[in-house]
Amino acid sequence: MADRIGSRPVCELPGWAAPIDDKFNILALQLIGAVRVFAQFWGCSEFMKILVVEDEPLIRLGLATVIEEAGYEVLEAANAGDAIKSLEADRNIRLVLTDVDMPGGMDGIRLAHYVRDRWPPIQLIVISGKVGVQAGQLPTGAKFVGKPYHEPALLNMVHSLIADGGRST
Repeated sequence: MADRIGSRPVCELPGWAAPIDDKFNILALQLIGAVRVFAQFWGCSEFMKILVVEDEPLIRLGLATVIEEAGYEVLEAANAGDAIKSLEADRNIRLVLTDVDMPGGMDGIRLAHYVRDRWPPIQLIVISGKVGVQAGQLPTGAKFVGKPYHEPALLNMVHSLIADGGRST
């Protein structure tokens, strides 16, 4: 969207605005627009949202930061109820990463089953440092990661689940 600051034209993109001073800036803005179009076409960027469900605020923030730095848009929820509300409100969530041990009536394993039943295409990663999870406890296609997790391994799992849509699970 083009606008003006004083006498200078400005191009605004979501979360970013810059004055258009010369041809270089115009080309840069066109490139950013093209990247967004290709990202949307290939199923990336804002259409690849990940929901992080973790009741501990610092752990949730850490997970969200790592995933955002990898290029994904992250939504956060402190419990299963908030996670379900987010899933109902946003059809672009492609992966739910949930802790097992959470307060309230639904833990992360029950949340994973609920998500699998209600939104089958959504990929699932279940994380826990306290509770040992057996493969049979998780819904089909869900992955388990123990804490402490290694960020590169977790990100590789996120990338592979998003990339293949769970077809290889």
